[in-house]
Amino acid sequence: MPPDNGKGPGTDLARGEKSYKARCATCHGPGGEGDANRFYPRVSGQHFKYMLREMIDIRDGARLNANPRMVEVVKAVSNAELEAMADYMSSLPVSPAR
Repeated sequence: MPPDNGKGPGTDLARGEKSYKARCATCHGPGGEGDANRFYPRVSGQHFKYMLREMIDIRDGARLNANPRMVEVVKAVSNAELEAMADYMSSLPVSPAR
């Protein structure tokens, strides 16, 4: 991924970081590096709009191949919270996969 790949607005990064650490870091890694062995994708530096759309689609049941654990994680999360998390993830530096 290029380092300037669709970053979010950067307006609520503290909220996004807090939510990411509480909801996402266990699977996707503290730096968003993912875990190829467990099939958890890298989220660091991902395109903001792509991440937001995917999380909304998973939450709303539009993405039928979503990991059931991911569905549970985002099922009660508001659009504003998802936007903050996507913003934070898009701002993470692309780190090596684990």
